[in-house]
Amino acid sequence: MSLRLRISLIVTALMLLSVAAAGSILIADARAAIREEIQASTRITSQLLAGVVYSAQLTGSPRDFLLAFMRSLGRVRANEIKLYDPAGDLVYQSPPSSYKAGRSAPDWYARLVGPHVEPVSIVSGGARLEIVPDASRSTLDAWEEHKQLGLAVVALFLLANAALVWWIGRVTRPLATIVAGLARMAEGGFDTRLPDFSAPEFARVSKGFNHMVASLEQAMQESRRLALVAQQSSDAIMIVDPAERITFWNAAAERMLGYLSDEMTGREAQLLILASDRDAFSATLAEAVARRPVGRCELHVETRSGALIDAALSAAPLVEPPSGEVIGAILTLRDITEQRRAQRAERELSESRELAQLIDAHREQERQTLARELHDELGQCVTAIRTLAVSIANRAGEASPQIRTQAQSISDIATRIYDGMHDIVRRLRPVVLDELGLAEALKEEVRIWRERHPEITFDLALAASLDGLGKALNITLYRIVQECLTNVVRHSGASRAEVSVAREPDERIHLHVRDNGRGAPDDRGGFGLLGIRERVQALHGTFRIVGEPAGGTEVEVVLPVT
Repeated sequence: MSLRLRISLIVTALMLLSVAAAGSILIADARAAIREEIQASTRITSQLLAGVVYSAQLTGSPRDFLLAFMRSLGRVRANEIKLYDPAGDLVYQSPPSSYKAGRSAPDWYARLVGPHVEPVSIVSGGARLEIVPDASRSTLDAWEEHKQLGLAVVALFLLANAALVWWIGRVTRPLATIVAGLARMAEGGFDTRLPDFSAPEFARVSKGFNHMVASLEQAMQESRRLALVAQQSSDAIMIVDPAERITFWNAAAERMLGYLSDEMTGREAQLLILASDRDAFSATLAEAVARRPVGRCELHVETRSGALIDAALSAAPLVEPPSGEVIGAILTLRDITEQRRAQRAERELSESRELAQLIDAHREQERQTLARELHDELGQCVTAIRTLAVSIANRAGEASPQIRTQAQSISDIATRIYDGMHDIVRRLRPVVLDELGLAEALKEEVRIWRERHPEITFDLALAASLDGLGKALNITLYRIVQECLTNVVRHSGASRAEVSVAREPDERIHLHVRDNGRGAPDDRGGFGLLGIRERVQALHGTFRIVGEPAGGTEVEVVLPVT
């Protein structure tokens, strides 16, 4: 049964009850009024006829007197008068009423409103005068009046009921829209919105419905996004209850550990953890359930194939929104096996670089010591040999030309030995680098290459100050330039080489060595380029070697000053 019909039936029933109550009141009033009228009329008629009977006894013929009076009286509205002789025979009965003759109220109505008034008898001289109350005319008047009122009430009732049904239908019309909206929402149409209704009550319903649907839509979107995040996350995500049983297992967990979601649901999460790490796992889970999220805990997890992986575990409490009760924990596992390998490799590389740096420093120290020993010891000996040879040659003079020639040869050989030794000392450890600094050492190096290879044009450009760089950086830059120029002369076949060194405002040294030779060698290079690369990496710099578009090679080195 529809709401509209139920409301109509309720209102109709209330109206009928109101009409019934009003009818009961009208019937009671009519009954009382008719009773009062009949009783009053009977009393008056009784008193009148009692007086007539008394007067008739004073005459010589009371019976004739009464008959004459009765005939002259005619009909009394509310009473029927009958005269009986002493033998009990009816000698007179008042004529029927001419008022609304031929009409009468229904019997049920007459019984309902008609009063019960006992007849009145007056006895005189053996004759009996009976006054019988007659309420038929009063009942008829009341019936006709009530009938007209009833017809008016019925008409008004029908009209009011029709108007009520129309009004209820108009008022409840938004309910169809609301029901349709609820049906669409039940089918998943969370974009459904109700219009603004004119009725304040339905307007509040519409506003509440739209707010509810918007909240549900937002919650569904967030749920879908969270589900997508959980399923598409690269990290393994699982949800466990307080008993550490798995209730959710995403696709990344399947890929990482090899178990399907259906296989893991209901199983204890501890079974995946290496036995030595299970206490740490339980402690992490206990912290999460106690509403203390754990950011990172590293442990080992065993996959389905039996392999062990390094994993970073994060845990957060899973809280039921309405009650705020903790119903489990959200666990995130990230595979950090490759990261740990990379860290170990980086650590080993760093250690290798430190070792290379120590070896290089030790090698430079040995070179410096060897250069000093050669310069101090061998240099003095060669100088002494040359001095003695010159002295012998001078003493021999013209007297011993053979001795003079041999002594001169010894002096020339000593000179060549000294020059070779000096060149070896310079290559082992340039004295000018320690005494005058990097800039002058590079100028001296370029000058020597110019003298040795005049067919090649060597250019040197120094930008900003190169002072205060430190011994390690100075010797590294000097050795790189030395090696690059050696490669230009030996392998490139170039006619021009450019060296530029600049100290940038960001406290980095930029070194460029360019030539116009045959192009870049293998990117890995020989031992010379490998040595340059190791020196640069040991000082946390960058090394790059590329071929020029027009031919030639460019070596770029960037080293931090600090």
